[in-house]
Amino acid sequence: MRCQPVKVDRAKLYGSVEIEATDDEGQPLELATLAPDGRTLIAKGGRAVAFVSPERNWLDRGRLRPVDPEGRPLAEVPSSFDETIPLDTPATIDDLLDHQVKSVYYLDMDAGADALVALLAKGAIFRFPFTWRTGWVSDVGFLLAGQDDKPFMLVAQPTMLHYVGLDQVAPVVEEDEVEPGAEDEINFGL
Repeated sequence: MRCQPVKVDRAKLYGSVEIEATDDEGQPLELATLAPDGRTLIAKGGRAVAFVSPERNWLDRGRLRPVDPEGRPLAEVPSSFDETIPLDTPATIDDLLDHQVKSVYYLDMDAGADALVALLAKGAIFRFPFTWRTGWVSDVGFLLAGQDDKPFMLVAQPTMLHYVGLDQVAPVVEEDEVEPGAEDEINFGL
């Protein structure tokens, strides 16, 4: 069975507003960055990212290869559109809530997907690796039904939260004694 993802865009749901900044004469303003010297303005497109070695030599981006924390080369992850995605990993709502959702897609499915759509309408959720294009990292895809029983795909990443347990003691930091009213003053010498 085939399906086509259709992005659910915030602008389509809620609309959008564009703000245009102009000068006193009504001319549009352009973004510029103040250089570290405090005098030079860098126009839009005037900055770039470069890769340099620890010896400060320029590195060609094409020669760089991704590695894991131990220094072993990473294998490429194929695009999800290059092969069939098996839906063999069920997920729970708790699994889904342990992720940060990056994108939401409505799935326009072929007519032969009635059994899957019925299963999703009963509350089933499936989890699978998802990659838009061949690359080095895979996102997590979740397939589920919305309130209208239409199938949706959520593209997410695991949430990394660090909790403090009840048995852990939090450090007490004593504040320096501050003169009354001194906290309201602004210090421009920082």
